[in-house]
Amino acid sequence: MNGPDTVDGEPFPQNHEGHSGWTIAQIDGIVRDSALDVDPHIILLHIGTNDMFQSANGAPERLGELIDQIVERAPNALLAVAKIIPFPGAASAVDTFNAAIPGLVQAQSDAGKHVILVDQFTGFPTSELADGVHPNPDGYSRMANTWYSAISSYLR
Repeated sequence: MNGPDTVDGEPFPQNHEGHSGWTIAQIDGIVRDSALDVDPHIILLHIGTNDMFQSANGAPERLGELIDQIVERAPNALLAVAKIIPFPGAASAVDTFNAAIPGLVQAQSDAGKHVILVDQFTGFPTSELADGVHPNPDGYSRMANTWYSAISSYLR
């Protein structure tokens, strides 16, 4: 549990199921087991960076399967799926992965599911990466603002 007490003057729930350093397959494993047992209203999904480092091949397909699992387990939740932020050490793999995400999201949206695309990549300067992978405080602030802009209309 962490985060602010309020956002835009409204109480903000501080529960989250965030896991640093995990791959798509690892997140898929907890989605199948217990992660969505709390019946979330909004799910922010920024996953794939570690796949780009460990095993980029097949990452879009793994993400598609994860999205399917989340939509099945939490059909009433808004699922916001992000293009991942830059990772200069695997720039080509990130570009390929991010290029596949809009189609995955659109397929779900076309099927009437509550899934939206959030572009965390475009405009994210590598100067806001603390170590070439993880955001620094300015990068995290940028990401928070991007998430908020994407979901704010759903909060009321």
